[in-house]
Amino acid sequence: MPTSAPREEGTAPPAGVRAAVVDGDAPAEKPVVVANLIAWPIGWWAMRDWLNQFDLRIPLTITPFALAGALALGIALITVIGHTLRVARTNPVHALRYE
Repeated sequence: MPTSAPREEGTAPPAGVRAAVVDGDAPAEKPVVVANLIAWPIGWWAMRDWLNQFDLRIPLTITPFALAGALALGIALITVIGHTLRVARTNPVHALRYE
């Protein structure tokens, strides 16, 4: 199976900024989702043990974990989209000048 060379956004053919953003944000989602799937059970276990030390009990729902995961995903997507927009708007000559 042939492997393709890594794509350089600064030297890609002009497909448009929108296509660059759509292609660029997909790889950022997977690590954030995997990290949340690993962190949620650990966080739930630690929070449950800590909350059980108090006299007044409150239920531990999925809401704080979902909000934290959504916030992390939002920050990751904003960062990747911002970087992709910056790179997609630059002149390809500037990317090739330093190689």
